[in-house]
Amino acid sequence: MAHRHHSGKNEKVLSGFSILEYDLSSDGKDPVFSTEKSGEVSQIWVASLDRSSPPRLISSSGEQSPHFGSDGQIFYRAAEGKTHFLGRMNRDGSNRSRVTPYSVGNLEFISPDRSWITAIVANDTGGGMAVPVTGEAPRRICGGCPVNWSPDGKFLYVGMQPDSLTDPGKTLAIPLAAGEILPAIPDSGIESPGSSTFPGSRMINGYNVSPSPDPSIFAYVKTTMHRNLFRIPLRD
Repeated sequence: MAHRHHSGKNEKVLSGFSILEYDLSSDGKDPVFSTEKSGEVSQIWVASLDRSSPPRLISSSGEQSPHFGSDGQIFYRAAEGKTHFLGRMNRDGSNRSRVTPYSVGNLEFISPDRSWITAIVANDTGGGMAVPVTGEAPRRICGGCPVNWSPDGKFLYVGMQPDSLTDPGKTLAIPLAAGEILPAIPDSGIESPGSSTFPGSRMINGYNVSPSPDPSIFAYVKTTMHRNLFRIPLRD
């Protein structure tokens, strides 16, 4: 993991770890991350970007997808039999508890106010859901699209699956009112994202984007497939 200074320079702050997922505290000072060694269950660690203290192992029971809560607690994805659920624990790994009575898939992004986490939920409606950290019923966003918030909480980004490997895909940036975390979405979710559905929204080229406060500036992975064609003569 590398930290970028205001001067524009990058500095490696964590070495010796193969990081799977990570999240930064609201003040941007401390990362929580998951790591996994070959043949072993995943672990969760907490570190300090200023290196004021060494990384601390807080879980080695297979938990994944850690996210900081608003009060410093850590939310994570834990297994129970063949299902997974949203759990919480203190920053030192103590006082673990189950948050959701329903099962969840991979935890993806947490809202700027740290009250909702996007995930795939296997229920009657299914698909990409926003899961409240209070453990109440989730809200369906779409059929399985990536959903994320801008860092300043002014936009919700909803992706549309690319048609091919050469298609960059599209993402709808939906403006949010002050204090609003989710826009007015039907119970069935967003079936066909369009800018006309949400006034003031804009469509951008790119799928599963990493947003900035400005919807016109974002990062995404572009995949291109190359094939080698061979002509093989056939004889009778």
